[in-house]
Amino acid sequence: MVTIPRKWATEAGLRQGQMVSIERPSRTSFLINLDSSLRLGKGKRTARVWLREHDSTESLLIKIASLYTLGYDVIDIRWKNGGFDYSHRKTINRFTRKYLAGAELVNDTEDKLILQVLFDYSEQTAEHFLKRMLSITSSMIKDSVLSFESMDKELAKHVVLKGDEVERLKLLAKRQLNTLGTHDMKAIELAQFIKIIEKIGDQACRIANETIVASQESFDQANTITIKKMGDFAQNLVDEVSLSLLKEDYKSAEESIRKTQEFLELEKELICSFKKDLAISSCEVSVVSVALLLHEIVCLAKDLAEIVLEFTVERWVSTQSINVLQQS
Repeated sequence: MVTIPRKWATEAGLRQGQMVSIERPSRTSFLINLDSSLRLGKGKRTARVWLREHDSTESLLIKIASLYTLGYDVIDIRWKNGGFDYSHRKTINRFTRKYLAGAELVNDTEDKLILQVLFDYSEQTAEHFLKRMLSITSSMIKDSVLSFESMDKELAKHVVLKGDEVERLKLLAKRQLNTLGTHDMKAIELAQFIKIIEKIGDQACRIANETIVASQESFDQANTITIKKMGDFAQNLVDEVSLSLLKEDYKSAEESIRKTQEFLELEKELICSFKKDLAISSCEVSVVSVALLLHEIVCLAKDLAEIVLEFTVERWVSTQSINVLQQS
């Protein structure tokens, strides 16, 4: 018999005598699931989510994404007071198709929606999805800066669509990582990488959005040239850090951290290219915004390199010690 606070039971829709399952995800915690979370005959993990009147759609989507990444195969969404309205159905359906790879809406009735993961990606590792994220974010940086230089709004919109693909890959990778366990060091390392790579993609999307909302005024050529240099620098740095990550190369990561200081010179060059009058045009505001976003990408690449150092330093020290012993 399991006893839990009445408030918890009421919020979860749990009734007295109802069957539950108890899992132990770590040494210091227990997870209690309703009977709908028990493994079904076909081996599907199922979770039920109750949507209440005051719950926001954003909150519901976060719950759905979290259950998806935790490895649940069926997500049973119920409306606690009445039925779903059209906006809820439309949002959940769009979110599922856009971000939850392999998932489909298999049941749609007045008081419940059921999502099921129909395609199994278990043969693909989290590292596989990580590599794809790295490749896409690199191209996003290049295309976002190019779209800004040429004021190509269609290319900018394409960059934003790539951001959606990065989000899909992130959720897939996290779903795979949860099979390794929360205390697995490899899983912890990859989770940190994925989080930073996603942020890099977000910055590239923001650069693209600067292009989408910008006016068609002509930019100062000196500013445009410097922004291109900054964009090339940021993309090359991300590529170098990505390679050090995949090769687990301590020295390469260390060199990438040193190179980040060179970006300061490009920032100084951009500042010097501005006219010395007090009036600031909307074009210059856009240029500064893009420069700040590129600065953030460089900082994130540095963070990524520092994590590579953290997880490879012991191996590097061991290698150095062996070399010293061999020389002596």
